[in-house]
Amino acid sequence: MFEIGILSIVAVVTLYVASRKKPQSRPRLITVKSERAILQSAVEQQLYDGLTLKGFYVSCHIPCGNTRIPLALEPYRIAVIPPDISPLRQLFLTQYIRSCGWKVVTLKSTNIEAGIKQIMCQVVGKSTRTQGESSIEQKPS
Repeated sequence: MFEIGILSIVAVVTLYVASRKKPQSRPRLITVKSERAILQSAVEQQLYDGLTLKGFYVSCHIPCGNTRIPLALEPYRIAVIPPDISPLRQLFLTQYIRSCGWKVVTLKSTNIEAGIKQIMCQVVGKSTRTQGESSIEQKPS
């Protein structure tokens, strides 16, 4: 008789736990605000303006481990490294930010239209091919 009582209590508790609603994961919301004033160079400001005109929300100087990402499209986890940063710092940022799970677009020239096109290709999930480089398709994550 005692064993039946314990089994019924275990069954009731199991059904209760199984029937409870699990919390639904909510999409990550990003507060939209203009961060153009904190950009340090004219190239960064032009990239920011161009991407916002295309309808993207651009985050500026967001923390990533021990460093900061100059420009980022957070919903797509795409970091943009502008061309006015020294080549050694570009290399360091590219490797470090990739190790944190971001896709990185390192811009080599100050041509804003070409830079925005390169960023748009990453958003779509296509790799851009520059002269002398091999093209590797990157699947969206």
